[in-house]
Amino acid sequence: MSPWRCTISRYESKEQNASISYPTGSTAIQTIINTNALGDLSSDGRNRRNLGDVPISWNDTLDRGSRGYELEVVASPSKLAA
Repeated sequence: MSPWRCTISRYESKEQNASISYPTGSTAIQTIINTNALGDLSSDGRNRRNLGDVPISWNDTLDRGSRGYELEVVASPSKLAA
């Protein structure tokens, strides 16, 4: 038996209508909205741009897919020395 083993595999994955909620980065958007307007140094200058808050909780759906190849190479050192 050979001390080497090599496997090549192809994979493909599809997902439709996956439910997502509150992705990372949403809090950063809210921080930008809450920032004082340029030149406003007051402590209560929050959101003077009349923009609404980012919703605290929400859901959406997405479709995604992936495909590719995998290469796996395995060596058995005990068999290499023999």
